[in-house]
Amino acid sequence: MAAKKRKKRKKRERDLLTPPGPRGYRSPDLLILYLLFIVINRSIYGVLGFPVVDLPYTNAAAILLHGAILALVSWRYLARYAGDDVGWFGPSRLQHEVAGASVRVQLAWIVGGGGFTWLLSTVGLRAVVVLMQNVIGGIDPWELGVMGQIVARGLQAGPVPFVLLAVGMVAVAPLGEELLFRRCFYQIIIEGLGGQTLAVLASGLLFAFTHGEPISMLRAAVAGVIYALAYRYTHSVAVCALMHAVFNALALMAVALNWSPWLLP
Repeated sequence: MAAKKRKKRKKRERDLLTPPGPRGYRSPDLLILYLLFIVINRSIYGVLGFPVVDLPYTNAAAILLHGAILALVSWRYLARYAGDDVGWFGPSRLQHEVAGASVRVQLAWIVGGGGFTWLLSTVGLRAVVVLMQNVIGGIDPWELGVMGQIVARGLQAGPVPFVLLAVGMVAVAPLGEELLFRRCFYQIIIEGLGGQTLAVLASGLLFAFTHGEPISMLRAAVAGVIYALAYRYTHSVAVCALMHAVFNALALMAVALNWSPWLLP
């Protein structure tokens, strides 16, 4: 009896603290969600991620947890607070007046956009770094980025850890990150601050700032802005997540199959 009473009392207290119904997107949500993302990201990778821990399954576990938690947080925010739905392959409930892109356009963004983003972020960025090395020196354009190093460690760990790492990088992490950065953050900026251009640039830069060392940040900035453009023109989270998956899959194959140094992440 006492346990039931305590449970009912806690429910009443929780209901009093819960906003009465969906309240829509608000600009302070951007700061709250971004800080929450940093806490989640640093906590998971600080405990499990390379280079802190270098055990066979830790990198795969970190990436799987990271993507799954971001997806859950984003869904919770959209349903509970923003009062919106995801709108996987088209406009969400609050964007019902916006026309979604055709299947052909979505496929073009996924395949062409994903491949173009990868080439621009590898060959294009590496060419810039080579030029910078010739001008100012002190930069190694052929050094693997953090993503490349994680993939290389996964290969060394064995087939099962590598498969789990691949699932995390190609399926789970893109889903969680695109839900948060391209769905939640983009819409918050549009609703709270206004401007499609600002939303594209800001969501891309926020994505870049979470990627650690400078070269990875530049690569993530390029990719983030292109993913945001895809969301702007297709209004589809699934397109962004699949583009992100194509990018990560190509990065995995580049390291696993020992492609040209120009193509390594």
